[in-house]
This record gives sequence, structure tokens and C-alpha cells, in this order.
Amino acid sequence: RTPDTEIGMKQVPIDGANWAYDDQGAGRPIVLVHGFPLDRRLWAGVAAELEDSFRVLSVDLPGFGQSTLGRGFTLPSLAEGLEKLRQSLNLEKFVLAGLSMGGYIAQAFADQNPASLSGLVLVDTKADADNPQQKQGRAKMIELVRSSGSKAVADDMLGKMLSPATIRQSPQLVRDLRAMMEAVPAK
Repeated sequence: RTPDTEIGMKQVPIDGANWAYDDQGAGRPIVLVHGFPLDRRLWAGVAAELEDSFRVLSVDLPGFGQSTLGRGFTLPSLAEGLEKLRQSLNLEKFVLAGLSMGGYIAQAFADQNPASLSGLVLVDTKADADNPQQKQGRAKMIELVRSSGSKAVADDMLGKMLSPATIRQSPQLVRDLRAMMEAVPAK
């Protein structure tokens, strides 16, 4: 599958937002949470590899992909939203995987709901708070999106996410990631 393939997207209302997710396969559940500024399509290849052995749920966080924003959010409130998603889907225990910002949310979820997890996968993320330089970088990103929109964020982030060789050798991947980033509303 390609990252833009629809698997049968579903939505569930949580805290004034509609959380979109794909639900495919059968077996022990795995919930996949994307990083910033991406969406659940990032996980399409991983989900396709896992669906023969697992129930794979790829989630769009509020304001990303096909999820609506609702009210604002914090990382702990997104973890609370994941717990509400778990409850609405009647998942007893599941493996939670998070990439980058999704890893921050996964760690917050693990702190809030350890009994709900049978495993935790953290991909390209960290457990400590941002240092002053990283906080300054985030402030610059906020200003960039406010002044120039999502396309400018995509321009800035692609070179940080992908190596020059990947950019040269995988133009479809570059297009897919750019499309995900540019689709995120500036708000």
C-alpha cells in the first residue's frame, strides 16, 4: 500500500474533536501515533506488514490528517484522548507505538495508564524536556507557521526528516511526506 491508500477510515468523537483512525488486521492490538506535522498515513507500510498478525490502529491526532481539531490540546490531554479512544474501542491491553511527538504522547499515556499497555514502542523520540535551544527552535517553528503557513513548515522540515540521499532517491516518499505536512492547518 501507499501512504495515501484509505483502509476504511473510521472516526470517534473525543473531547469536541473527531479522531480519525484506520483499523485493520486481527489479533493483539497495536496503536500507532504519528509525529509532527504528519498523520496516520505515515504508518501505512508498517500497518501493512503487521496486519496479518495484529490488529493495527493508526491514529490521526486532532488537527492532523482527517481528525478535526476541536479545542486546543496538550501532550497530556492527547494521552487522555488516547485513553478515551481505547475505551471506545473496547481495547483491554495494547501495544502503543509513537514517533517523535507521538512518542511524547505515548510516554504520557504510559505514565497515566500503565495497566492498559502490553508494550511500548518509542521511535525517534526522547524522554527529557527541551533544552533552551530546542525551545527556541519550536518558537521559530510557531512563528514560521503563523507568518507563512504549513507549506513553509514542510519546506523547513523535509531536510531535517530525510537525508539528501533519500530526497534524491525516493521522490514519491518526499511527495507523500510533503503532502501530509502541507495538509496540516496552520492553527
